[in-house]
Amino acid sequence: MVVTSAAVSQRLKWAVLLSSLLAFVAYAFGFQVVPPLMTAIVQEFGVSNAEAGLLMSFVLLPGIILSIPVSIAMERYGARVTGGVALVCVVISSFMTATANSFTALLIARLILGIGGSLILIVTPAIVPQWFNREELGRAMGIFTISMPIATIVAFPTAGTLAVTYGWRSAFYVSLAIGVVATAVYVLIVRDGPMATRGGGFSGLSAFKNAEVWKVGIIWLFFNGAILSFNTWAPTLLTTYKGFTPVEASFYASLMSWISLFAVPIYGTLSDRIGKRKVFIVAGAALLCLTEVAAAYSSGIILIAGIMAIGLVSAMMPGNIQTLPSEILGPGKAGVGFAVMGICGNIGIAATQPLAGMILDSTGSYSLSILSMALFAALCLGSALLVKVK
Repeated sequence: MVVTSAAVSQRLKWAVLLSSLLAFVAYAFGFQVVPPLMTAIVQEFGVSNAEAGLLMSFVLLPGIILSIPVSIAMERYGARVTGGVALVCVVISSFMTATANSFTALLIARLILGIGGSLILIVTPAIVPQWFNREELGRAMGIFTISMPIATIVAFPTAGTLAVTYGWRSAFYVSLAIGVVATAVYVLIVRDGPMATRGGGFSGLSAFKNAEVWKVGIIWLFFNGAILSFNTWAPTLLTTYKGFTPVEASFYASLMSWISLFAVPIYGTLSDRIGKRKVFIVAGAALLCLTEVAAAYSSGIILIAGIMAIGLVSAMMPGNIQTLPSEILGPGKAGVGFAVMGICGNIGIAATQPLAGMILDSTGSYSLSILSMALFAALCLGSALLVKVK
């Protein structure tokens, strides 16, 4: 049987997509493994909840500074080199975290993870539109975007269980192993796609001036503030105020990610078919706000159902948001759009993690902590209404 170059390219683009997804999972697992361990870390190092929240914020700080240099590096050196460097940072960070003997050492290790993350958050999604055309992009980005739910699904119960049995450090050795595997797969498979733009200099400066790209960045900022602050503090809130064990709290908090795992590709495929992204983003933001408000005043089985509902409605947004940089700027300049999203998203997450911890420390209120997250969803809705896309 003769294998055509078109058939090889078809298989390769899916291999590149899955390799990029695994690379993002390696980073996201290292990022998301901390929330179920917050209580144990606070107890061992004697820090406050607000200080513990810095373990999440420090991961995002490099992305605020490095997003533009990363987009330059990707254009100059390509996705394989920049992504490979990122994954090496993930591996180093996991080892340093597992062996840290002070809270300061933990923060340094998380900062290194953030350096790798600043690369991964731009390079891995930007490689997808280099291989997939517009008619397939919603489905492809929908599949890619399940990387965060997968990481959360695995990280939350794994970390909670390992912490009880072997201590909180053991979870980071798992992160180390995932990082090593992802690095090997990524370097072997990933390469620039047929719609990539490469050059000796940086040709995307004008793209940074596009107002619609920055509006997408603001949407991403508030979306991440609403979702990741919930992911970070839900295990602590459910354990402290709702009477769940740490393992139960981690499992129930991961339910929204289980729902997203299946729902995100479906929403992406639907948006491909109807040719509209904005309707999913606006509806998702509105429903996310309502479901988080409901979760603030729920308990028992209703609260668990509410967490699942948050997963269902929030899944309408990430895949569709991540198609917008390519549709606004074109596939060759999508990295610039993801750089803008990286800057804005990292600012949002870095600000909301300790903010939620401060609200929890100062009020001791479960409801007010969740309502602060719903406020970010409302701001996300307002931003989505302003962006001029289909």
